[in-house]
Amino acid sequence: MKSFEKTFPLLVLGIGLLYLAPNFFKSYGSAQGTFDLNTYAALPVQDGGRFKPIDTVARMTLMLLSGKQTFVDEKGDRQPAVKWLLDVMTCMDSQEEVRPFLEYKVFRIDNDQVLSLLGLEPRSGFRYALKEFSNKIPDLMKHAERVRDTDTKNWDLFDKKIAELDGHLGLFYGLADKRTPRMVIPPFGDKEEWYPLAEFLPPRGKLEQLQNIPTAAIHYYLLQAFEQKDSKAFNQIVVEAKKYIDKDLPSGATTTGFEVFYNRFEPFHYASEFYVYALVLGLISWLVWSKPLNRAAILLMFVALGLSTFGLVARMVIQNRPLVNVTNLYSSAVFIGWGCACFCLFIEFIFPKSIALVAGSAVAAITGIIAHNLSLSGDTMEMMQAVLDTNFWLATHVTCVTLGYTATFLAGFLGILYIILGLFTPVLRKGEATILAKMIYGVVCFATLLSFTGTVLGGIWADQSWGRFWGWDPKENGALLIVIWNALILHARWGGLVKQRGMAQLAIGGNVVTSWSWFGTNMLGVGLHSYGFMPAALLWLLVFAASQLFVIGLGWIPLEHWVSFHKLDQPLGIDRIPPRSPLPSTSLSSS
Repeated sequence: MKSFEKTFPLLVLGIGLLYLAPNFFKSYGSAQGTFDLNTYAALPVQDGGRFKPIDTVARMTLMLLSGKQTFVDEKGDRQPAVKWLLDVMTCMDSQEEVRPFLEYKVFRIDNDQVLSLLGLEPRSGFRYALKEFSNKIPDLMKHAERVRDTDTKNWDLFDKKIAELDGHLGLFYGLADKRTPRMVIPPFGDKEEWYPLAEFLPPRGKLEQLQNIPTAAIHYYLLQAFEQKDSKAFNQIVVEAKKYIDKDLPSGATTTGFEVFYNRFEPFHYASEFYVYALVLGLISWLVWSKPLNRAAILLMFVALGLSTFGLVARMVIQNRPLVNVTNLYSSAVFIGWGCACFCLFIEFIFPKSIALVAGSAVAAITGIIAHNLSLSGDTMEMMQAVLDTNFWLATHVTCVTLGYTATFLAGFLGILYIILGLFTPVLRKGEATILAKMIYGVVCFATLLSFTGTVLGGIWADQSWGRFWGWDPKENGALLIVIWNALILHARWGGLVKQRGMAQLAIGGNVVTSWSWFGTNMLGVGLHSYGFMPAALLWLLVFAASQLFVIGLGWIPLEHWVSFHKLDQPLGIDRIPPRSPLPSTSLSSS
């Protein structure tokens, strides 16, 4: 039995690595008798201010339309986004009466009023094919024109959904008309612009122009071969295209092949899965078989941390930003998850109780879900505003402030564990309450230092960029609130105003303050830092804040009703609580 206890963590690790192994060999099909989509997916285009592979354009467009990066074809088989993009880009030229792309259910429509307007019935997944509502598009366009002429402040939910679907149809027809990817053809002659393929095809241009523009000819003949189902010609052209592009296009296009691998590997998706597995094992370890399950959970956390680290490094390579991990809300979410994993593993090494492990893996998994929802808005590596595009400050101020967010969230979730475990379980007996309180205190100290340093660095950056150190911008105020709140926790603890339970409650309050600074300030729509607004985020922000206030409220339940404390007759380093007796005035209820 003891030998199995030693080998069990390694067995779990082995199963996890075997689960990941196929992701290293994901493919879009081979060149043997089929279209070589692997090579085609890596062809670079200039879109959204940066070089990216066609694979990324396909994935992000399909994600915007349907919320997924794959689709189900007319035969019921799941296909990659790049196959959908090729079908759409050749649909207008097809001479066939049956056009499969019309059958692809890729338009997500979840509003009852819009469904009624289009004559559609609600279904599971809310995804519909263009063929199902094409005859209603003129009616949709009438509403879209009305919405465009209306101030966005006066839009109701129906108007927002009309505008959203109108935008999705615009993206679709942009691909179909070869107007996007917006910049496929590099500058030529005395021109400095990049051009879409549509500029060189009738009626806008002449096919003869293609002879003098190799990349335009490459894309045209590739689409022609695909439309004619000539896989041999397609594969020959795509191989030659790869050679030409590797030789003559700018160095910015050299990472597109690696970006395709990054897209297919999905490191953050699998990291989130492993965080959940570690969380489950950590929770079970409190009930049975503590050491083997704890060690197995730690190994899975290391796997998840490795995946997250690879993802962060990959983004730096693709964006050509050494030491810069945070450039937008999406990257801040995955970075916070990564930071929590690092912090919790360090704390777990000092206090091997699975407490930090559970808190860290829970935060990392939640931030993974947040990152996934943020990715639904499009390319997660878009170009930044010029005033913010400074690698030094991104690597110092932004990283430091985000680590401050990370530590504050981790302290808050440790506070949640203190209240939940103390109230409903006996886990915090035998001194664990004191250990958990030390964790919260240490993390809050670290959060105070990081958030304060990051805020000062941000002021210096603002002085260099905007000529003023502080302007009471909502984002600046949010960062200052985090510093003040963490300082408040420490002073309340040092001054004896709160003890362990009160410190835990205040740490949970830090979750509300930090979530407001992270997301809420963007929703005001004012200030130099207002970015990344998503209407749906407001509801979830309010739900999260309400849940934190609810847990804080649970903390006010008298300690004689807490499962971990109500039958103890010995001090735990907190307050001696005589069994079944009123709490003294100096008890932990003084928060």
